[in-house]
Amino acid sequence: MESVYDLVVIGAGPAGEKGAARAAYFGKRVAIVDSNPRPGGIAVSIAGIPTKTLREGAIYLSGLGQSANLLPAPSAQDPWRLLMARKLEVSEFMTKTVERNLVRHGIEQICGRARLLLGRRVEVERPGGERTMLQAE
Repeated sequence: MESVYDLVVIGAGPAGEKGAARAAYFGKRVAIVDSNPRPGGIAVSIAGIPTKTLREGAIYLSGLGQSANLLPAPSAQDPWRLLMARKLEVSEFMTKTVERNLVRHGIEQICGRARLLLGRRVEVERPGGERTMLQAE
């Protein structure tokens, strides 16, 4: 059975999320497909946000930065543990923000690997191997 949408977005990273939300804002029925069950893409999970958080934490702990709300005082016993905990905290916050945005706009989230087919169709292979067909208008 095919599910029909006005728009099928492949990839729930920053660009995919913004494009899907924009279409949904204008009343379109939208699905977003990503192989990761948690939206946000590489930028939120392992690249942009986490690396910037680690960088800022290292600057703060080295005494070069004066951020009042980033981490506890630089005299902390285990700075590596603090940095990693902060990185996970920020990444989790950003992932939840993306999830809330998708839910708020009524965007259907589909976990799986997408493959473009002819006729505006998208085949999605879910983690268990089940295949789903999506039709985009």
